[in-house]
Amino acid sequence: MTTNGFHGIPPEGLDFLRGLEEHNTKEWFHEHKAMYEMSLRRPVLALLAALDGELADFAPAYRVADPRKAVSRPNRDTRFSADKSPYRTDVSAVLPRAGRAKQEVAGFFFSVAADGVDLLGGAYMPGPPQLAALRRHLVARAEPFRRLVAEIEATGLVGTLQGERLKRVPRDFSADDPDADLARYKQLYFRTRLDPEVATSERLVPELSRRFRLLTPFVELLDEGLAAVSS
Repeated sequence: MTTNGFHGIPPEGLDFLRGLEEHNTKEWFHEHKAMYEMSLRRPVLALLAALDGELADFAPAYRVADPRKAVSRPNRDTRFSADKSPYRTDVSAVLPRAGRAKQEVAGFFFSVAADGVDLLGGAYMPGPPQLAALRRHLVARAEPFRRLVAEIEATGLVGTLQGERLKRVPRDFSADDPDADLARYKQLYFRTRLDPEVATSERLVPELSRRFRLLTPFVELLDEGLAAVSS
């Protein structure tokens, strides 16, 4: 079991997040800022460094150039939200293909919260040009795409393929095409959750790595389509 020297998020980090859920105010956060820094932010940076060593083996194009930029900031953008809570109650990181904006490519994601660790692999928010190119790619490569999805789902490690879809086939595609259903996708991803007990143990890096490795061919297939615009 590889950990690259990482032994998990300290339990105090999850305690901080539980407290923040209950007391989501600027006063509480600043009073506990040292706890956030030492028990959560720095461990997540260490987690990213450990994952980077794993990605070098099976997904080098998705390695993290600067972990500090990959990790989410604690402040929420409340400008367009009815929820005016000032802080996020998780810490997350997005790992897109190196050198690309996250809306241009597929990639990996994880989020540490008090109730566990969410992980995701796929294309979550492709921009309009990227989405149009991806739809064409999926319809053209429908057979290998469906086969790959079935193989991933059969493992039981990351659940089933998810993603918001249009109600109708886009007008650029024939509704009579047996693979036209793939053109309805607006996003495509696998998502699952690891228990809090995993988050605070040395199992965290291997469990994330195991699933990211499984999802790498899926992410790369999506990026083949997205690259028609983003390259």
